[in-house]
Amino acid sequence: MSILRITLKILSHYFFFLSFFVFFTCNNENKEKGKKLKSLYIEKNKAFLEAKKKKEEKEMKKVIKEFDTIYNYAFVAIEKEYQALMYLVRLLMEKKYYSRAIEVFEKIHTLYPYKKKNYFDMGICYFYLYIASINKEKEKEYFLLSEKILNKGLELFPDENDFQYGLGMLHGMFGKINKKKEFLKKGINHLSQVSPVNSFYTAALFSIAHFSILVEDKDRAIFSYQKIIKKTKKKSKLYKQAMQNLQQLQKLKD
Repeated sequence: MSILRITLKILSHYFFFLSFFVFFTCNNENKEKGKKLKSLYIEKNKAFLEAKKKKEEKEMKKVIKEFDTIYNYAFVAIEKEYQALMYLVRLLMEKKYYSRAIEVFEKIHTLYPYKKKNYFDMGICYFYLYIASINKEKEKEYFLLSEKILNKGLELFPDENDFQYGLGMLHGMFGKINKKKEFLKKGINHLSQVSPVNSFYTAALFSIAHFSILVEDKDRAIFSYQKIIKKTKKKSKLYKQAMQNLQQLQKLKD
């Protein structure tokens, strides 16, 4: 009986939270779903309390199983809200409305604090604001915020190479813009952590080559271009670009 009580206590707190969470989301569809979810919770909770009062263990177990229906319903409603917000934020970033995108990201982080994609995309959004900024004070603020968000993502998801790529681009570009070799090298180190199976791998190699030239490490740049040529198809634009860059670099070296 004690296990049942503990289980129901956990479930009741969780589903009660979910019902109000969905109810206060931004669109009418999810508000209606929130009302239905709350109603389902109240109905099942009453059934459980009645079974508990009568000490009907079989009925109590049945009600606990039925809470799965409420959970699944809540999960679908929340995920739809999440997908809608992510669609909006990507649209804003495509239009280069980065400040407005940050406002949406802040809402997403409040509602969904442990989604990996949020940290990467928000860090990159601050990175774009940093690159586009013409105000020195704002520029510094955006750089630090991008760094903070991406580092937090790396802390929460240490095996995800996306954050290494984001931090590599951030530090590398900071080093390029401010002519600081230590940041260029820091960027190269982060980019070198990107796995060959990661979708950013080829982009990371191009950036490693670019930043390596700026720190006068032509051998590393050549090696990066050779890796790209080995990895990509001969007819692809990436192959042609890497080959062209490599040939130019070899001529300069000779």
